[in-house]
Amino acid sequence: MTFSGGGSPATIPFTVATGPGPYTITTTLDGIAPPSSPGVGTATGTQTGRLTRNALPASCAAPKAFPGVFDPVNPRQYDLYSFTTCSESVATCASVTTSGPAVDSNLFFTVAYSPSFDPASVSTNWKSDPGASGRVTYSFDVGAGPQTVGVVVHETNPGGAVGQSYTLTVTGLCAGQCMTPNQLPVAIARNVIVRATPGGTAPASIDNGSFDPDGDPLTITQTPPGPYPVGTTSVILTVTDTKGAASQATGFVTVTVRGTLAGDFDGDGKDDPTIYRPSTGLWAILKSSTNYTTSTTVSWGLSTDTPVTGDYDGDGKNDPAIYRPSTGLWAILKSSTNYTTSMTVSWGLSTDLPEPGDYDGDGKTDPAIYRPSTGLWAILKSSTNYTTSMTVSWGLSTDLPVQGDYDGDGKTDPAIYRPSTGLWAILKSSTNYTTSITVSWGLSTDVAVPGDYDGDGKTDPAVFRPSTGGWFVLNSSTNYTTSFGVSWGLSTDNPVPADFDGDGKTDPAIYRPSTGLWAVLKSSTNYTTSIAVSWGLSTDTPLYRRP
Repeated sequence: MTFSGGGSPATIPFTVATGPGPYTITTTLDGIAPPSSPGVGTATGTQTGRLTRNALPASCAAPKAFPGVFDPVNPRQYDLYSFTTCSESVATCASVTTSGPAVDSNLFFTVAYSPSFDPASVSTNWKSDPGASGRVTYSFDVGAGPQTVGVVVHETNPGGAVGQSYTLTVTGLCAGQCMTPNQLPVAIARNVIVRATPGGTAPASIDNGSFDPDGDPLTITQTPPGPYPVGTTSVILTVTDTKGAASQATGFVTVTVRGTLAGDFDGDGKDDPTIYRPSTGLWAILKSSTNYTTSTTVSWGLSTDTPVTGDYDGDGKNDPAIYRPSTGLWAILKSSTNYTTSMTVSWGLSTDLPEPGDYDGDGKTDPAIYRPSTGLWAILKSSTNYTTSMTVSWGLSTDLPVQGDYDGDGKTDPAIYRPSTGLWAILKSSTNYTTSITVSWGLSTDVAVPGDYDGDGKTDPAVFRPSTGGWFVLNSSTNYTTSFGVSWGLSTDNPVPADFDGDGKTDPAIYRPSTGLWAVLKSSTNYTTSIAVSWGLSTDTPLYRRP
C-alpha cells in the first residue's frame, strides 16, 4: 500500500489475507482423472445415481440436512478431488464453487464428502452440497488437524456433460505439502571464566547446549563476538535455525589474567584447597570440579623444599612444583602429562625467596626469585625455554615480595610490601619497568594478601589483620580511591586468598591448622555465604598461604 499527503499521524485501515490460498482447476469431464497436486488427489469414474437438488445451498452458518437421493440407479460420470489437510491445520470454513458455460447451463452438480466418497452409494459420507446446479457456492465446516474431504463434480443427467469443461474453485482448505510447524530454537547460555592469552584477551563460548527442537542446524553467534578483555563482559548468545527463527540468552564471560587463579589444579576455573606435607612430599588436592567429593594426590618434594605451584606448562592447570633452597633447584611435575613427566631448572641461591609468576606474559609460570640482600628480582623466562632471563632491582632487605599483575597487562609485576610503613611499591611491566605505582595500605602487624578482589583483572593491595580477623582491600578498579573490608578468621588462622568460587574475584579465605579447616567467604554472593571443608593436618603447608 502507499500513502501520500494528509495529516500526520494518520490511521489507515487495511486487511491482510492469511491462511491458504484457493485451489482452482479448469478441466474437462472426459474419463481421464484431472492432474493431482500436493495434498490433492484426483480420480474419475462412474457413480450410481444422484442426490436431490432441493434448492437449499448449505453454508457453515446454516448447515442443512441430507437432501435425499433423487435417482438411485442411473450412472453418471464424475471427477473426484480428495483434499488432505495437514496436522497443523486449524478448524476452518471451506467453500466450493463451480463455474464455466457448461456449469451455467446446469450440466454439472457438485457434492462434498468426508472422509471418503463411495461412487456406489452417493449418500454415504455426505458432507454438503449447493442444492442446485449452476454457479452456486456452498460451504461447510472442516475440523482441525488432518482431515480428508472429497469434492465430487459430476454430470447432472446421464451423458449430459461428458466432454464439457468446468472450473472448480475450493477455498479455506489447508491442503498441500504438509510441513511440521517450525519451532523456535532454544538458546542456553552459561557464565564462563577463562584465562587471558598473552595478548591480554581470550576467546570464549557461552553456549551451553543450545538446540533446535526440529533438529535443524543452528547458526550460533555472540554479541560482542570476542575475544574478550580482562574483566567481566555481558554477552548475548543468538541461535538461528535454517528457517530464520532465532532466540537469545545472556551469559557473562570473565577473563582472568594468568596468576589470578592461584591453584586451579583441575582446570575448572576455581582454585582448589591444596596442602603440601613436607614430612613426606605429599601434595593433596581437593577438587572443586567434583564439589570437593574427590581428590588427587602426588608425591613431589623433600621436607626442606618450598612449594611453588604455578602453571609452568601452560595447559590451564596448576602443576605441583618445589624450590630447593640448598641447590636453587626448581622441579615441576607436569599436569599436561598427567604427572608422568617433569622438568627441572636451577635458579637462585639458598638465601633467595622464590616468587614464581608469568612475568613474560606467555601464559606459563616463570621461575623467579627475590634476593632481599640486594632487592634483586631475577626471572628465568619460559618464553625462551629458559635460555634467557631478566633482572630488575626493586625493594629493601626488610621488604616482603608481593608480586602480581597490578597494571592488568597479563604480566606479573615485581612488587614489595613494606610493613614498617604500609608501603606498596609496584614496578610496572606495562611500561617495561620504567614507571611504578606506590600506595600506602596496612599496618606493621598486618599480613599482605594481594589478589584481584574487585574482578577488574588487576591485583589489588590488600591486608589481613590477625588481631581482628579483618580483611582490607584497596580497589584498583577505582584507581585506589575506594576500599572495602570484611571480617573473616581468627588470629591463629593462615590467610589463603584465592578464587575458590570461580567468579574471577579473589575470595577472603583462611586455613586453620589446628583442625585442617578451609573457610572461604564467597565474593560471588557479595560475602553473604561461605564454603567450609576440612583438608589437612596441623603440620601441613596450605598453598596460597600468606606470608
